[in-house]
Amino acid sequence: MSTSRETWVLLRGLLRSGEHWHGFDRALAAALPDVRVLTPTLPGNGRRNGEASPLTIRGYVEALRATLAHEGVEGPVSILAQSLGGMVTMDYALAYPHEVREALLVNTSFRDVSPLHHRFALRSVPDMVRSYAGARDARTREAFLVDLTLNQPADRNAVVEDFTALARAMPVQRRNALRQMIAASRFTVGTVAPRARVALVIGRGDRLVDPRCSDAIAARFGLPTYEHPTAGHDLAVDVPSWLVDVVTRFRASR
Repeated sequence: MSTSRETWVLLRGLLRSGEHWHGFDRALAAALPDVRVLTPTLPGNGRRNGEASPLTIRGYVEALRATLAHEGVEGPVSILAQSLGGMVTMDYALAYPHEVREALLVNTSFRDVSPLHHRFALRSVPDMVRSYAGARDARTREAFLVDLTLNQPADRNAVVEDFTALARAMPVQRRNALRQMIAASRFTVGTVAPRARVALVIGRGDRLVDPRCSDAIAARFGLPTYEHPTAGHDLAVDVPSWLVDVVTRFRASR
């Protein structure tokens, strides 16, 4: 059944799924009761871990469009997108300008905007490679990722347990982790600004993706920013109430 109700789509990043919001989706839905909140999962993650992850960002765009069509979404959507999800969202807005009304891009980066050493914390690469090569059990791996991406969670242990349960129930295949990294590393955005309203959301304490990547995107396209002075990479879990407020203010600024 189709619906023209205003829809906010929440998109996760590398190796994460629609189940990884740790309650942020419910908090946003409570703050915006007139809005439909969707949390789709991209191929290769979560419940779609048996599918092959696309090797291009456009492949994720097409998968997202198919999911929205299946959900009966009509009219342009609003999107809050984290990291790799921000690449998918930007490409979606550029390729299908009538399908995206507005977007908040959280701690993302693009190959042709920022250098590699800003886009990814190179010091963390060895640990991440070992963790997804099986040298760490699921809980140790998730604890490492939580400590890397969160700076001030109110319930760190609960987040680790939540994400560990997801990793055990729906593990990401190593080949899909690699395919997602390849897609992210290749994506370029160009110089044409999207027609949709877009703003950057930045955690100044991000230790995975340098905040200067968001600064550079904002500068290239003349986009506004919302900035948290100390939060890390995963703002939806690190500072959920603050991020809900950002969405509310952004929506009210139309």
